[in-house]
Amino acid sequence: MDAFGAYVDTDKSGRVGTPLGATDVEARIRLGQVFLEYGVGYRFGRFRMAGRERLVTVDVLAGGRWYYYGMNLRASASNAAVGTLAGRVSSEFDWTDPFIGGRWAIPLLDDLTLEFRGDIGGFDAGSHLAWNLIGGLRYFLPWRPCSTQPWVAATYKALDFQYDGSGSNEIDMTMRGPMLGLGVTF
Repeated sequence: MDAFGAYVDTDKSGRVGTPLGATDVEARIRLGQVFLEYGVGYRFGRFRMAGRERLVTVDVLAGGRWYYYGMNLRASASNAAVGTLAGRVSSEFDWTDPFIGGRWAIPLLDDLTLEFRGDIGGFDAGSHLAWNLIGGLRYFLPWRPCSTQPWVAATYKALDFQYDGSGSNEIDMTMRGPMLGLGVTF
């Protein structure tokens, strides 16, 4: 299971010239988004590398990705000739995409692994098409509390989807950037 999200809250104001004279404009937008991935994997292969304690692993994956979007926009315009006009628009929606994919891990050192994951989904069940790529390094920490193996990871993620929802809820987005993670292997 993996979850991530973002929240934006910004205010903008300014003065614009119009045929009716100077108009003061103010706007505030709040945008929240959450993505939750869940699924199962099957270890397709395990291979030993000479001189490495950890194995090279190859997995196949199947699961789902839940998307949530919430937006609130409030705007007003004030002009001496017309007065003040104000409006507010809110929308929230969500959907779930199935996905299939794979991942592999290659030990560079006994405690450092190079990892890659890729999946494709949507299939018109939610999004028209969605793809996700993640690549990076995982470092296994040297202690084992309660028979677990804690790790830290530095990765780069790219997620792209095209969602054609009802009404004006259409999104064609690519998100990408670095990620840091902390986890435990049981």
